[in-house]
Amino acid sequence: MTDPRASSPPLARRPLDADGSVELAVLERSGLDESRHLGAAVVVGPDGVVLRSVGDVGASIYPRSCLKPLQALTVLRAGVRLEGP
Repeated sequence: MTDPRASSPPLARRPLDADGSVELAVLERSGLDESRHLGAAVVVGPDGVVLRSVGDVGASIYPRSCLKPLQALTVLRAGVRLEGP
């Protein structure tokens, strides 16, 4: 007897959309809400245990530029000397 899971397609990844997002931040200027930022977030402890999550944290995203500070920190901790203009 074969395992039925063996021929099953992999789980489809779902992109993060408005339905899976929550309001993470509001930027106020002169007493008016200038912009609202939606998304999903998860806080993980050093042991990998999820401490808190909001929104659809299982959704797929393309982080792109938001990872640049983490990439720069990693490069600096590795000892690379960066020179600015």
